[in-house]
Amino acid sequence: MKHRLFALFLALILAVSALTACSNTPEESKGSSEEATLPESSSETEEPTTEEPTTEEPTTEEPSTEPPVITGVSVISDPQKTEYTVGEEFEPAGLGLLLQYDNLKFSRITEGFTIGKIDMSTAGKKEVEVTYEGFTSTFFINVFPQPTRNVNVGEIVDFGPYSWRVLAKEGNKTLLITNEIIEVRTFHAHSGSPWEGSAMREYLNGTIYAGFSEGDRNRIVETEVSTPDNPIYNISGGPSCRDRVFLLSSEEAKTYFPDDASRIGKYRGAVKTWWLRSPGCGKNIIVYINEHGEVYDRGVAVSDTCGVRPAIWVIL
Repeated sequence: MKHRLFALFLALILAVSALTACSNTPEESKGSSEEATLPESSSETEEPTTEEPTTEEPTTEEPSTEPPVITGVSVISDPQKTEYTVGEEFEPAGLGLLLQYDNLKFSRITEGFTIGKIDMSTAGKKEVEVTYEGFTSTFFINVFPQPTRNVNVGEIVDFGPYSWRVLAKEGNKTLLITNEIIEVRTFHAHSGSPWEGSAMREYLNGTIYAGFSEGDRNRIVETEVSTPDNPIYNISGGPSCRDRVFLLSSEEAKTYFPDDASRIGKYRGAVKTWWLRSPGCGKNIIVYINEHGEVYDRGVAVSDTCGVRPAIWVIL
């Protein structure tokens, strides 16, 4: 009986303890263990926010749509034909202009330009104007008198202050060489001078050319003169140049004269050597025609003296 009462009493105590524990509020529990409690979590799950990087496109300047502006023109190629006789019409074929722009670029044109007025009724060297988009450049042509004489190769003719031998004919042009030596002089005062830089070339195109009348000068054709190298001694003939009066090359002397006897030169009635323009066995050596009319390819020093027989292309 006592055991039963004790068991009931113990059960009663446990029930009262359980009831007391259940009556405590959440706030009271929070006060006793504030540091251990976790913060209330929201029922909605929030996605973490991340700022997306802003990428700015690099700024580039728009290419200019304005067309380039022409700042100048120049003749880049002469017409194919630059020699005329009085009365012929000018032919612009081959004429080319180089256009320069403000963007430092260039272009070439062969049409669309304007040719200035050319007086083709008189002989002489003519400066011709060519204009494009308000810009002007110039080039030159030669207008020769009409031929007045019909001559044959080998014939002796008078022209200007000298008598000449006809060496060749090409269309209206005739190649002449003085029939005799006109004077004796050195080729050049210093060594190492080919035809292009020689005192002889300067003398012929200066003093000798000036000795013709204006009318005769208008008949003398400016010619592209090319001097071949000496193939025996491998010596350069120098650059090409444009001359009105020149000396023959060794190749021309062999071509235009039929034999040695026809090449023999005379000065005041006596046989004399005469200069060619070709290089000899060294840079200070020039080929000449010896007393037998032979082309002496070894040559002599430019400071030596030989006879002078000028040659010209002319409209007779």
